[in-house]
Amino acid sequence: MKTYRDLLRRRNILVHLRSEALAHIKLTNSQYNLPVFEKHLGKSADRIDVAERFIIPSVRVNVEVDLSVADYVHVLMTQM
Repeated sequence: MKTYRDLLRRRNILVHLRSEALAHIKLTNSQYNLPVFEKHLGKSADRIDVAERFIIPSVRVNVEVDLSVADYVHVLMTQM
């Protein structure tokens, strides 16, 4: 029973981290007055061209990092 609780706690942390990364992308999008995303960023297929919206290179890299975190955490969660 304890192992399941530990696993669920770890999964909760990962879910929170993924949500935080996706929320940061939406916040950055809003800060630069870009159009609202048409699709939900929770699906990896809907995140394909997200970084290209941002013209400033440093902002684009920041968004790419958030996308990488979200994708990697998703992979980790599917292995649990």
